[in-house]
Amino acid sequence: MDYDRTHKIVANIRYLTPKDLPIIGDMNFSLTYKYLTGRPYTWDVTGKGLKYNKRTPDETDLRMRVEKRVNVGKTNITFYVEGFNILNEQVYNYSRTFNNDLNTPKWENEREVVLVYDEYYPYTTDQSVYLLTNLPRHFRFGAVVKF
Repeated sequence: MDYDRTHKIVANIRYLTPKDLPIIGDMNFSLTYKYLTGRPYTWDVTGKGLKYNKRTPDETDLRMRVEKRVNVGKTNITFYVEGFNILNEQVYNYSRTFNNDLNTPKWENEREVVLVYDEYYPYTTDQSVYLLTNLPRHFRFGAVVKF
């Protein structure tokens, strides 16, 4: 079946520092790693009617979060920074890349230019927004105030 993933691993590591440490006291460090094997897709140039004979690339994702709690009177403030796709991996959209009459042959024959739409060469367009399901490495900063 096209949704089959043979393996999936999710690991989370979290460390909380003691409150009495100077500067780094009452901090929370968290890392989440996810690994998924590729899904099957069909690529049959022989015409033998093969189904689901190839696999998409494996997918990995690493996320992190660091929090620091500060008490100001009766107000509790938590400052945080989150990092997404730390390994900066590309995850391809299954339907648009591996079940597509234009993009599947490009994946098999010209993988280095699969993200470029060149049907009307020399006019080309970047297909990253269309073919990738994840964002490049990015970070988010914020604060949560409880009073």
